[in-house]
Amino acid sequence: MAEAGIIRHASGDWNPGDGHVRLRIEAEKLDQPQDLLIALGDVQAFIVLLLVLSGKAGTSMRRDAESRPTLPLPIDSVGLGEAESGDTVFQLNIGQTTLAFAIPAYASRKLGQSLLALSASSATSPAN
Repeated sequence: MAEAGIIRHASGDWNPGDGHVRLRIEAEKLDQPQDLLIALGDVQAFIVLLLVLSGKAGTSMRRDAESRPTLPLPIDSVGLGEAESGDTVFQLNIGQTTLAFAIPAYASRKLGQSLLALSASSATSPAN
């Protein structure tokens, strides 16, 4: 297998009838862009793999990470639960993908306070 080098640009698309996501990568050691096909059922595991391998997930993550541009995703549902460790589990369902986050007690209190503050301010706004 040839070494691709560092990926300099990635884009992708999805066609519901295809059953996979297509990622197109352009890398420093590749003459032509390459397409990677990921089965829809493997997308969630691929996201987790990238987060873990990049050091952006887990306890080794830097707390002072610089701000990055984000793309808001529409959330279909949100769930809260408790892990055996006592941490809060915050679950987001986005389409067919489910992301679950273990939140320590101090952070879940801050989340709860933020949600209460947001709901209080929206309760005083006139309904349209």
